[in-house]
Amino acid sequence: MGVTAGTGTTARTAVSGAFTLTITYSEEVNGLTSSKIFTAPSNKASATSGPTKSPTDAKIWTATITPSTGGDFQLYVDSTGLTPAAGNNRVRVGSTSLYYDGPPTFSAATSAVSIAENTPTSTDLTTLNATDTNGNTISYSITGGVDQTKFQIADTNKLRFSAVLDFESAQDVQSTTPVNAANNNEYIVVVTASSTATITGGIHPNVVTQMQTLTGTQTVTVTVTNVAEPPSAPTSLSVTAATATPTQLSVTWSAPSNTGAAAISDYDVQYRAGTSGAFTDAGFDGTGTSTTLTGLAPGTQYQVQVRATGDGTGSWSASGTATTAANAAPVFSSSTTAFNVAENSTTVTTATATDSDSGDTVSYAISGADSAKFSINTSGALTFASAPDFEDAQDVVSADPSNAAGNNEYIVTVTASSGTGARALSVSKTLTVTVTNETEVPSAPTSLSVTADDTTPTELSVSWTAPTNTGKPAISGYDVEYRAGTSGSFTDAGFTGIGTSTTLTGLTPGTAYQVQVRATNADGNGASATESATTAANVAPVFASTTTAFNVAENSTAVTTASATDADTVVTDTVGYAISGADSAKFSINTSTGALTFASAPNYENPTDVLSTTPSNAAGNNVYIVIVTASSGTGGRALSVSKTLTVTVTDVTTEAPGKPTPQVTVT
Repeated sequence: MGVTAGTGTTARTAVSGAFTLTITYSEEVNGLTSSKIFTAPSNKASATSGPTKSPTDAKIWTATITPSTGGDFQLYVDSTGLTPAAGNNRVRVGSTSLYYDGPPTFSAATSAVSIAENTPTSTDLTTLNATDTNGNTISYSITGGVDQTKFQIADTNKLRFSAVLDFESAQDVQSTTPVNAANNNEYIVVVTASSTATITGGIHPNVVTQMQTLTGTQTVTVTVTNVAEPPSAPTSLSVTAATATPTQLSVTWSAPSNTGAAAISDYDVQYRAGTSGAFTDAGFDGTGTSTTLTGLAPGTQYQVQVRATGDGTGSWSASGTATTAANAAPVFSSSTTAFNVAENSTTVTTATATDSDSGDTVSYAISGADSAKFSINTSGALTFASAPDFEDAQDVVSADPSNAAGNNEYIVTVTASSGTGARALSVSKTLTVTVTNETEVPSAPTSLSVTADDTTPTELSVSWTAPTNTGKPAISGYDVEYRAGTSGSFTDAGFTGIGTSTTLTGLTPGTAYQVQVRATNADGNGASATESATTAANVAPVFASTTTAFNVAENSTAVTTASATDADTVVTDTVGYAISGADSAKFSINTSTGALTFASAPNYENPTDVLSTTPSNAAGNNVYIVIVTASSGTGGRALSVSKTLTVTVTDVTTEAPGKPTPQVTVT
C-alpha cells in the first residue's frame, strides 16, 4: 500500500505488512534520513529502506515502512534541520492513524522432519506452530508442494501422512523449489497458516468495522527413514545326495514371505559334518533358491541351514540333513619307488592299483619332470618310450623331488585314477628310475676298402664306413694298422680322429699288404675289419754300362751316351736324363737319349775343370767331374739312378794352328 504524508483530520487505515511512504514537499529539501521517520507510540514501525529522493522530482521522497508490532500508531516525518526549511518541523503522515495486524508467521520458512517408514497415518509428523502478532486465531491448510497428496492436517495443527509410506518403495516426485530429486524418500509439502483481523476505523463519528484475512507459509521436508525389516527364515529346505557325486550335496529351499519388507538381496548357506561343532559358510551369493555343496567327504552326514538377507539378516532355517555317497581312492599294490634299468632296455615296472568301490575302473597316467621319456598302458605297465642311453642322459632338472639334470636319474609320477565326474579320485607316487651303464664297445667298421694306384706305388688308399653305434658311447677314434704279407706284427699307421679314410705311405712297390681298422669309444676298442691289397710295381731305370771313366781328346766335344732302360710294364715309364756335379756346367746332355757332350770343345792347354769334393779332384788338371742321372715315372712313380763320370781331356800333340785334329771315343 502507499501512504502520503500530509496534515488533516484523523482517520484509521489498516496495514498488514511493509508499505511505501511517499513524502511530498513544497520545495526541494535535502538531508532526510530514516531517523526522521518515527511512530507514536514509539517503535511501532521503522523505515527499512530509504528515504530516497525521487530522481524526477526533487520535492518527493519515498521510504519502505515495515510495522513491527500490532495495534494503532501514528507515523511522523521530522523535517527539523532539512535544507531549505520545509515548513513544519514535524509532519504527521496523511490524515489517518495506522493499524498493523501482521500475517501469521512460522519460526522458519522451512522445516525438516524425519520419520520412520511404515508410520501409521494417525501419527503426527510435526505440530504446526505459527504465531499471530495480535493473537488472532490461526488455521492451517495444505496449499502446495509436489508431494502434497501424501499429507493431511488433523486436530487443527497436526501434519500427518495420508497413507503409510515404504522406504523401499519411495513415492516422492521431483521438486524444483526446493530442488529435490525423485524417489529419495524426501517428501515436500507447503503448509499455509491463515488468521482473520477485525479493523475498526474511519472519521469520527462515522466508524466502520472491516475483516481482513492474513496468511503465512512454511515448506516442510519430511524424510522417510529406513527401518530394519529382516526376512523370515526360508522354508521347505531340502538336502539330497547322489551316488555319482560323492563329494556333493544338492540344497534347495523356498523364499520366505516378505510382504512390505525390503526385497531379499541374498541368502547365506552354512553346513557342518555331523550335528555338532561350528558351521562352515558355503560361500553362496545371490537370490536363487538352490545350490550345490562341493568338496565334501564321501560317506559323511552333513547338517545344512539357510537364512535370507534383505533389510537386515533373518534367522536360520530349520536344519536339513543328508549323507554323501561313499567313494574310495585307488591303492597301489606296491610302495616301491626306486628302480634300476640297464641302458638300451625299456621295461621299468607295472604300477598296479586297485579300487574297493564296485564299478570304478582304475586308469593310469604319468607326469613329472621326465614324464615325456616314458609311456604307461592301461594296466599300469611303465616303460621308457625309447631305450635310454647311459652315455647320452636325457633326464631334466626336477624341483620336487630335487634332482639335477643329465645324471641318468629319471623322475616320473604315476597316478592311478578311478571313477568319473564327481566320483573321480586318484593316488600318485613318484618314481626314481636310474639308468645303469653297460659296456658297449663299437662294432667293427664296415665296407673296408684298400686300393693301390699305379701312379703311387708306395701308397695304399684305405676307406671304411663307421659302424652302427646307436645307444653306445660315441666313437672317439679309429686305429689303422698294416703289415706286409699275412704274418708278423702289424705297424700302427698313426691315424687319428674320427674320419673314415686315410692313405698308407712309404710302402714297398709291388708288395702285398694286410690292413685292419677298428673303432674306439669310452667303453673300449671294438672288433677289427681286415682287408688286403698289393702296391703297384715300380723299378728305377738301369744304365746299360757301368763305365764311369772317359778320355776325350782336346778340341772335341763328344763324351758318351749314358743309355738307361726302365723294366716297368704296367705303366710305361719314359727315361729322361739330367746332369749335375762340380763340372756339370761344362757339359750338356740330350734329355731323351742320354748323349753327353762338352758344351764347348775343351783345350788341354787351358783346362777349366774346377775343384770337386765328391769325388775329390783338384781344379785345372783336365779331369772333369759330371754326374749323369736317369729318371723314370712321374709323381709317386718317380725313380732315378745316377752315376758319376770322370772325363779326362787328353793332349793332342799334332794339331794345326787354329785347327785341332778331332778325336772321338765311343764307349
